Amino acid sequence: MNQFTRYELRTTHPDAARSFYAQLLGPERVVIWPLHEQARARGAVPHWLGYISVAENSALEQMGKRFVERGAVQLGPTLVTQDRGQILVLRDPGGAIVALNDTSLPLGDPIVAWHVLNTNDVAAAIRNYCELFAWAVDESAAIGPHGAFYGFSWQDAPSEQVGAFADIAGRSGVHPHWLFFFAVKDLDSALTLIHNAGGTATEPFPGPKGARLSVCEDQQGAAFGLYECRENHD
Repeated sequence: MNQFTRYELRTTHPDAARSFYAQLLGPERVVIWPLHEQARARGAVPHWLGYISVAENSALEQMGKRFVERGAVQLGPTLVTQDRGQILVLRDPGGAIVALNDTSLPLGDPIVAWHVLNTNDVAAAIRNYCELFAWAVDESAAIGPHGAFYGFSWQDAPSEQVGAFADIAGRSGVHPHWLFFFAVKDLDSALTLIHNAGGTATEPFPGPKGARLSVCEDQQGAAFGLYECRENHD
């Protein structure tokens, strides 16, 4: 499979987060966990974690090993869970946190419409992820409101872009991380809800295929994005 299939929020205030995201995205559409004390002690802050499914246990162990050989760091032991299969969490060579699991989960409702890896070394990020997971990348850089980015697609659908590698070198206040854009029908209403709830959001900016995007933070500081399809605002 070799693509993102699961997204979890790890936060310091799970109950408040559940209420917020239920209003924003609909009830029971996101998975929320308390941010582990050990992670907080290491300096971790509330964040969204994405899981790349590699389908089989043997592939998971091998993929983790190959990632580490490229400079990634495994954060803790491989875990065995009931609903997520075996999982391991890594800090990729560029500093972004990502998880791998061996469960081929059904994609279901495509709650995440766009995936962005913010990185200081775009060339290395493209090389690592595309060689490991067989993603296809558009080698021609596009220039957006926040700098250069390179679109990518999953192995199973190379003609359909699902995200981008974004160059953040020299951008103050932006650290390497995966940013997940949730699909919404009405971006303007969603942004009003975020501001009223104590979160923050950028002004909408143009995205792929005429979409409108915004980069946001919830009340606890977890970063995420919103994505409104073109047909919803024509």
